[in-house]
Formats: sequence, C-alpha cells, structure tokens
Amino acid sequence: MAKRFKSLNAALKYLRAPGAGGTTTTPVNAPAGSQLAEYQEYKSGKKVITYTRDAASKPGQLDEVKILPFAEAATSTDFLLVSFSKRASGQFSATGLTALKLNHRTTGDGANAIGFTPARATVTIAATTAGTSTPSKITGRTYQKKNNNSYTFPFGQGESTLVSYKAVKADILSAVATGGTNRSVSFRTEVYR
Repeated sequence: MAKRFKSLNAALKYLRAPGAGGTTTTPVNAPAGSQLAEYQEYKSGKKVITYTRDAASKPGQLDEVKILPFAEAATSTDFLLVSFSKRASGQFSATGLTALKLNHRTTGDGANAIGFTPARATVTIAATTAGTSTPSKITGRTYQKKNNNSYTFPFGQGESTLVSYKAVKADILSAVATGGTNRSVSFRTEVYR
C-alpha cells in the first residue's frame, strides 16, 4: 500500500499549520468532501473499512488430488496429496484444462507432506463486458471494477515427455490459450519448506 497511496501520504504530510515548522504532528484537516479528507479519516482510524466477498468467489470446500512433485524422479510412485478448491475443480472446461493436463494421478497412494506447496497454475478469465463503476471505500474516487474470475490449480510432473516443470508449464499454457482469447495463466513453482 506504500506506493498506492504515495501522493496522498505526501499531501497529508504537507497539511500542517503555517509557521508550525517540522516540530508539530497535528495536521490541519483536509478540505471536506475531498479524496484527501476521505483518506485522512481512513489513515487516522476514524473510518473503518470492510470488504464483503462475493459468495461465488469463496473457495468453499476443498478437493484432494495426487501429484508427483518435480523434485521426485520420473519413475517414482511417491505421490503427494494436495488440495484445491471445489470452486476451481468445477471450472476445468471454462479454463481449457483437464485433470490429465495438470497431471493429477488416479492410481497409487498419496501421502500428506508437511511443508510442501505444489506448483500452481492460476487461470484468469477476463470479463468480456465493461466493468462496473464503483467508488473506492478509501478515497471515494470511482474506478471500473472488472468482473474477472481466477481459478488456481495444483499440477505436478507427468509421464514420458512431460517430466520437467518447463514442459508441463508449456503444455498448460497451450491448453489455456487454445479456444479462449479472454484467458490468461500465471505460474508458481513448488516449494519445500
């Protein structure tokens, strides 16, 4: 938030009584009804802001799938259980992905691994309509709120040629790009802690 409100923070810093120098910390109130006044109330704690999340964007319950981490040998059967939201699991067709493309395994046993975070692909489906005009709760300034949807999927190494992170990533990217011009994907690598 430091960069986001940099100009407003600077303006608040300059709101001092004339001749007070740099010794006073009591600011003059910003002009009533201005964006600066709204931000000043927020900064001072007089204005409490809460955000209500859409029911459609809540992850809800979780599904578990088995994957083979990229750190394992391609011939390994040491699958790990990882979870992802049922909301995402219901959107395979909208994102262009399948459990097969993400290398979710159906055979063998899976173990829980403490400290392991799987590689993840986050698919964003951009709204095809213009955003809705929404006022900021912090400054009151209106902005165009986009109605995009994002879904995050865990993935692991596949079989035969899809054993490297780079190859699986390219395969997922190709699947997301095919058939949907309003879709994009970002990736996060797996992490062992």
